[in-house]
Amino acid sequence: MSSQPVMPYRPPLALSLAWLCAAAWLVALIVGAAAPPPSSAARVMQALLLLFVLLHAGVTYGVRGLGLFALLVGLVSFAMEASSITTGFPFGYYVHHLAGPRILDVPLGIVVGWIVLGWFGWTLARLIARRDPAAPTPWDRFLTPLIGTFLLGGYDLAADPVAATVHALYSYRVPSGLFGVPLVNFLGWLLTGWLAMQLFALVEPHLTVRPVVERRSYWLVPVLVWLVMPLTYVAEFLRAGTATVAVDGRRFLVSDVLESAISCALFTTVATSVLGLIRLIQRPGRENTPDPR
Repeated sequence: MSSQPVMPYRPPLALSLAWLCAAAWLVALIVGAAAPPPSSAARVMQALLLLFVLLHAGVTYGVRGLGLFALLVGLVSFAMEASSITTGFPFGYYVHHLAGPRILDVPLGIVVGWIVLGWFGWTLARLIARRDPAAPTPWDRFLTPLIGTFLLGGYDLAADPVAATVHALYSYRVPSGLFGVPLVNFLGWLLTGWLAMQLFALVEPHLTVRPVVERRSYWLVPVLVWLVMPLTYVAEFLRAGTATVAVDGRRFLVSDVLESAISCALFTTVATSVLGLIRLIQRPGRENTPDPR
């Protein structure tokens, strides 16, 4: 009796393209660290990261799951952003200064940013919180969103003071707290992230999780991207010099804002990435098993 030939594992084309997008984004990040990238280059980097998320999410849950994730995160984040601009809940009163199309004074780029960051938070939460990311338990439906929202909030803890002060992408009616960013903003991020992820967690059991999540290589790239994101703060810090920025009459050294962002990132984004790498090493993988096709 002749045995069937063992076929080597080949990742799905969409996953390979996602890896290429992440690699191109990383190269652009490293090149941009030497000098401030022009706005066109920054938009290309954002597009690469968005394309990575679309491909990675699609290869996880299929087109239907990708659409549901983007729809739920997009709708929840848009509703919360619009509510806060009008009523001050949940982030506090603020105004966006980001260019581009808007609906109810919410730039569509902000909603896209929620979807992109939400996917990284959701992916790392699945890796860290679940015994088997491919087969979530009923308890995982509630634990994963909880972990994910603190991952997302940890990213924002470092990012928002830089965005609001150094880059002036938005401003608060009553600046306070962390370099002008009030505590209520971070609480709003926790609420928004949790609500969006919890809704998707309740939908997830009705979706088919693709076998590719059994592979360590599937998880490695998003963990590494999440790990190196804070490099932008380091690059800007090295170029900051003695420049200052004013927020409601209070003046801060730009280098102080960026140094604080680096400190926050070490204990949030970097720490959770390292935890994800440890979990990835500990969990069994199937990299050397035959291709089931």
